[in-house]
Amino acid sequence: MLTLEHPYALTYVTEAYPPNVKICIENIEPLGITVRQVYEDDKLPYENNSFDIIINRYESFDAYEVSHLLKKDCFFPNHTLDNNVR
Repeated sequence: MLTLEHPYALTYVTEAYPPNVKICIENIEPLGITVRQVYEDDKLPYENNSFDIIINRYESFDAYEVSHLLKKDCFFPNHTLDNNVR
């Protein structure tokens, strides 16, 4: 994520697994990146039409939720290892 060189103040991270949330808060938040813990794929803590791009690596996701968070004609690069997609 950091190699994308996107402005940190406009970058957001979600994580569900508590040990990883702690790591993100300790290492990523000090850079100015917002970290939010999530509990359900279909209830992400953002308004509709908030993002130009959402990147997913190795996580389940709710396609309906992602589609609402993306602005029109924007991108969702996804790398998921399982079929846990709703």
